[in-house]
Amino acid sequence: MAAAATEHDLVITRILRAPRTLVWAAWTESEHMAHWFGPRGFGARVTANDFRPGGQWTIVMIGPDGTEYPSKGVYREIVPLERIVTTDDFGDDFKTTATVDLPAGIVCTTRFEDAGPHTKLTIRISHPTAEDKAKHEAMGVVAGWGSSLDCLADHLAGQQGGDGKSIGEVMGSAIFVNVPVADLPKSVTFFKALGFTFNAQFTNDVAAALVVNEHIYAMLLTTPFFQSFIPGKICEPTHHEAIICLSCDSRTRVTELVAKAVATGGTTYTEPKDHGFMYQHGFRDPDGHIWELFYMDPDHVKKG
Repeated sequence: MAAAATEHDLVITRILRAPRTLVWAAWTESEHMAHWFGPRGFGARVTANDFRPGGQWTIVMIGPDGTEYPSKGVYREIVPLERIVTTDDFGDDFKTTATVDLPAGIVCTTRFEDAGPHTKLTIRISHPTAEDKAKHEAMGVVAGWGSSLDCLADHLAGQQGGDGKSIGEVMGSAIFVNVPVADLPKSVTFFKALGFTFNAQFTNDVAAALVVNEHIYAMLLTTPFFQSFIPGKICEPTHHEAIICLSCDSRTRVTELVAKAVATGGTTYTEPKDHGFMYQHGFRDPDGHIWELFYMDPDHVKKG
């Protein structure tokens, strides 16, 4: 990442190890943006994204302490796969609580260019005055964008199978858990609502690759496609043919995912279990498959 300054502008560039179509999708689609926008350690919530000239967007960055930093803007120009021009302003809540003099009149131009198999991303941050530019620099905008682009690079790597690897490289180290689903679009919508993303390389009309991490995927297969791989009949999920277990980084994360699943059309199948060293709960997806979530206390693991 490099930053080149003019009197009123800051320019940040980064080579991202992903094709331009994927970088464009990650930059413009809400379900992607929520996974990388903001410095490392921050969360993000996309509350508006009317992606068209004249459309408004609002993103709320959430700091490690829970403090929210809303930003908003209006799309001025969109050239698909090439350029986006948008205003960039601080949310009203941010303005009323800010302890520094905030810059105003910011316009961001983001360019997407092929760089071999990868993508060159260029962000030009324009300010109406040199003073506004200085205020923005003092807030750490260059370092902030650098950290955010690190998060974007990680997200893109996960979408491709890890560190921008080719399909052949991914296939040599990945685990694919296959489950049949009755309605593939409905299942994809369900898991996106829980915050999961899908790897475009392994997704088509009969299969969708849900990303668990850079080495593990849950392949959601249409029932006829799943049937083509096995000699017998597909058993009912209520027969408990498999339990898909996912580890979480906190008890709160377990509870949040179960709540989201239920709100989106899933169901719980058992009460939460607290074993002291481990906390468990889970849900059934719309097809009845069991997804068991657990958090294991690292202090108990060390003692054990």
